[in-house]
Amino acid sequence: MWRGCLAGLLAGLWTGGALAGAWPREPGHGFVSAGLEVTALRGEWNDGDVAPQLDGYRTLYAEFGLTPRLTAGIDSGGDETALTGDLERQVQQLTARAGLPDPNRSALPRISTWSSIVFLRYALSPLDARHRVAVQIGAGQRKYTALGRYLGQLDARHENILRPALVYGTSFTAWDRPGWVSVESSVEFREDTSGQAVKLDGTVGLQGKGRLSYMLQVQSGDFPQSDPYVKLLPGAVLALGHGVSLESALIWGLRGDDSVGARMALWWEF
Repeated sequence: MWRGCLAGLLAGLWTGGALAGAWPREPGHGFVSAGLEVTALRGEWNDGDVAPQLDGYRTLYAEFGLTPRLTAGIDSGGDETALTGDLERQVQQLTARAGLPDPNRSALPRISTWSSIVFLRYALSPLDARHRVAVQIGAGQRKYTALGRYLGQLDARHENILRPALVYGTSFTAWDRPGWVSVESSVEFREDTSGQAVKLDGTVGLQGKGRLSYMLQVQSGDFPQSDPYVKLLPGAVLALGHGVSLESALIWGLRGDDSVGARMALWWEF
């Protein structure tokens, strides 16, 4: 019985974007998740003179089984945050050339970004295999911010994106409890901006006793105009009943990311 429950949980795993897993959704069954991440830079928590600048990232993920091997879905996310990476450095360089003081992070303009992808995922491996492999192709649009013509001007722009992905998953048993490992790699090709967004995310999970499951997620990526990053997210999922679960996790930047925060998400499986 736990194998069926585990397959449903695996199909719903996601990490800020979406880590859907290599287990296909059963035909006629679906999954919806809405989440919020709140983070701040660790250095700002230790600086008594600067109030921490909180950044929020909202996500919406849904998928629906079409055939035993084919799953369709949508993956959307958006935030409002201060400038980071190359764009922050470009603004600071322009400010310095103009003879103006170097702004700190709280003084930098806030920008809003979002992306939305419609995808199809196809299971390549046998449906009863322990080791699972699936391919995914997604297409959609993203909103991004670029430097405008004049000093301090930021323009909001839109572009089409294509995101292929390869997913691997396997199950195991530890302490007489079922567990799983899921790894997803993806590359996002963008119509207008140069460079590709590369992501590699992994999850190790273990079904606990009662209604709790435990997860340890590692998120990594290399995005244009940003520094490569690695983040650690330990968390748990509490089954509330009637197909509804609550996910909670801590966020800790390990490399190229100095953020600390938390994530909450509400899952609905039907």
